[in-house]
Amino acid sequence: MARFLKVLLTISILAVGIPTLIWACGFIVFTGVISAMIEPENPEATDAIIVLTGGTNRVSRGLDLLAEGKAKELLISGVHKDVKQAELLTLWGYKKPLNDCCITLGHEAGNTIGNAIEARKWVEATSPKSIRLITATYHIPRALLEFRHALPAVTIIPHPVIPENFQPRSAEFWKLSFLEYHKLIMSTVRVLFFPLETTPVPQALQ
Repeated sequence: MARFLKVLLTISILAVGIPTLIWACGFIVFTGVISAMIEPENPEATDAIIVLTGGTNRVSRGLDLLAEGKAKELLISGVHKDVKQAELLTLWGYKKPLNDCCITLGHEAGNTIGNAIEARKWVEATSPKSIRLITATYHIPRALLEFRHALPAVTIIPHPVIPENFQPRSAEFWKLSFLEYHKLIMSTVRVLFFPLETTPVPQALQ
């Protein structure tokens, strides 16, 4: 009996301990990767730029790069339905001359998979071969996963933007990292096992 209980305890420890260890190692790698990201100083030109809304400095950086001639087209995905292009340009400050005809505001997306679907429709209409994807550092891994899944034939170059006060010494860093790590896990499961799903959590897992 004692031998059986010992074996059962060992199996239980392994069943809980190994997944926990894998989870912890993954989280350490994830936080290490995003904390080491830096914004490119002199980014190469691409056919288009896609900015994912939801954080500081993303839209401004996309407009900066468009004004510098780093792309011919810009999609800002996930814009609130009431926001107009003139408002974004005003917030940007018209820092450089800009041909605003090449800017598209996407109002359909409400999450990252929605961003990717919205971008796919836009790409089908504009046909860029390469895209610079601008979003926050912590969002880059999941955004790349979703966009490369949605647009396998397009070259996607990540462009991380460091959010304000987003450093490992801040509580906000660990809060956002913890949430985003689990969203990345869920997105990975969905892409691998439910590749046709268009919702963040597959219906089969709800």
